[in-house]
Amino acid sequence: MIKLIVTCDIRAGKENEFLEFINHDFAEIMPTIGLQPSEAWYAPWSKGPRAVLCSLADDQAALDLVLASAEWAELHTRLQEFGADLVYKVTERVSGFQI
Repeated sequence: MIKLIVTCDIRAGKENEFLEFINHDFAEIMPTIGLQPSEAWYAPWSKGPRAVLCSLADDQAALDLVLASAEWAELHTRLQEFGADLVYKVTERVSGFQI
C-alpha cells in the first residue's frame, strides 16, 4: 500500500467549516473514489501545516487513477476553499506519524 499525505494551512475563520468538510464530505467520498482514509490531524496552532490528511491506495497506478478523476478535482477545489498552501506527498505506508 501507498499513502497520500495532504498538508495544508486552514484559512482564518474557516476552522469549523474545514473540520465539518473533512469529517463528513471528504471522509465519505474518499472510499467511493478508491482511497481509504487512514488518519487526519488538526493543530489549532502550529508553525507548520495545521492539517494533515492521510489516505491509502493499493498502489501507485490506483492512486494515479484517483488523482486524475473528476471526483478528486472537485474534492481538491472544495479543500482549497478551507485550506491554503496544499502540499501533496506520496510515500510507502509505514506505521506511525508521517509528514
